[in-house]
Amino acid sequence: ATILIGPKTITATTLTALDALSTFVEIGEVEEIPEFGIKWETGSFTPLKTGLKQKFKTIQDNGTMALTAARKGSDAGQIAARAAAADKQSAYPIKVILGDDTGTGTGHQPSRFYFWALVTSATVKTGKAGDLVTTGITLEITSDIIEGAQVAGS
Repeated sequence: ATILIGPKTITATTLTALDALSTFVEIGEVEEIPEFGIKWETGSFTPLKTGLKQKFKTIQDNGTMALTAARKGSDAGQIAARAAAADKQSAYPIKVILGDDTGTGTGHQPSRFYFWALVTSATVKTGKAGDLVTTGITLEITSDIIEGAQVAGS
């Protein structure tokens, strides 16, 4: 799987339009892409008459992704993520491509997800002697997640 970041100027909102873009750059050397997706906060109410707790979905939260990458100063994706973290308000388009490759051929595409996220941190961890220098990148998802299923080649 890979994770990519795009410029904040992207205005496309459909799977077809997003798939057609070539402006995303891979955030290189990422160790793991953590889980993401729809989660709901809940509220509850218990009427005196029944004593049965009623539960309701209240606030949708599509998640937070904490990425760890081996720091590489020349990596275009890491540079873009650091710049996005310095941006005080803008959400950036993110693309996640799964490793469920369907082969080659016309129309072939692996599963992919698009969403917008605030890049809320881009930190450096030097560690101890002998440790690898890493970059921590935190993404706070602020939009719905657009999912594109894998497409077999022809």
